[in-house]
Amino acid sequence: MNNAYPTSRALGKVTAFVTRDSERGRELLVFRHPTSGVQLPAGTIEPGETPETAVLRELEEETGVKDVEIVRSLGVMTMADEEIGLDTSEYFLLRNVSRMRYPGEPDVPRWRRIRRGQRVHVVAQEGDYVKIHYYQFRLIGGGDFDVLRCAVGWIDADALTTELERHLFHLRLTAPTPETWQKRADHQHVFSMYWVPMNGDPMLVKGLRRWLTWAKEHDL
Repeated sequence: MNNAYPTSRALGKVTAFVTRDSERGRELLVFRHPTSGVQLPAGTIEPGETPETAVLRELEEETGVKDVEIVRSLGVMTMADEEIGLDTSEYFLLRNVSRMRYPGEPDVPRWRRIRRGQRVHVVAQEGDYVKIHYYQFRLIGGGDFDVLRCAVGWIDADALTTELERHLFHLRLTAPTPETWQKRADHQHVFSMYWVPMNGDPMLVKGLRRWLTWAKEHDL
């Protein structure tokens, strides 16, 4: 069903490649998510934000790191560049939406809100609404995932897009950090931060490995 809801609006995302120089050489900041494996600081650009503001905000929210400077942009990836593409019925959400039990349901509880940036599958359409399902995953090893649960509901059709612009940035520390530390993030998850050699394999989860390859190809 892709292109059933054509739009030139692209969902903006950012990824932070934070480096430091140590006695072991150049290192890259990564973190371990308790259920989703080794990741890079990344997230969705909020309405009205610049990519530069967004990458600094996401970095602080996910790692607690504030003392950095942006070295430069490493370019913009589109869906054609991503390791994991969209399925034929798959879309991104351009804004926060309510997951309705039926089209036009009023007063949807807050717990049925879906956040901007979520990938969803479209399975039906009725007027200005589409029925979607989306998955929550758990890490099963080797960087791959298994489906933990599937949520279903109706949303506004104009919240969908197939376009993505991922802005990648190289950032550099301006103050020391510990070797390892933890940060409490969304959904009560605790992220564990640490540094890995730039010339090594950080064992990133599937989908993020292409980001690192891209960054190195663009002189990270």
